[in-house]
Order: sequence, then C-alpha cells, then structure tokens
Amino acid sequence: MAFDKKKYDAAFTREKYDTVSIRLPKGRGSELKEYAQLHDKSMRDLILEALWKSYRLDLKSPVEIKE
Repeated sequence: MAFDKKKYDAAFTREKYDTVSIRLPKGRGSELKEYAQLHDKSMRDLILEALWKSYRLDLKSPVEIKE
C-alpha cells in the first residue's frame, strides 16, 4: 500500500493536538481575522497571546502527560 500523506497528517494532528472551536456573532470572525493579519499574526497566535496576557496561560508549549 502506498504512503498516504493526508491520512498520516490527519492521524498526527488527532494524536498531538486538541481542537477548540468558538462561535462568534456574524461578522466578528472576519473582524478577528483582519485584526490578526494587520498585526502579522495568525488567528491562533492572536488568541494564544490574548490568553497569555489575560490569564498567564501558556498554551503554546506542550504539556507533559504522565501515565
């Protein structure tokens, strides 16, 4: 069977990352995206930075999971 990069990437993402989604009022998502672009950031980085500044939550670094 040939290597399937899409499947590999999807499995890697499921294993290594959590997905969090938010609902915003209509038009606010594009406003957030525009604001992030103006500051040369992705929406993800903008949100992570806001969480750090407001709550000192460092969600950029991985967490050690102890079994």
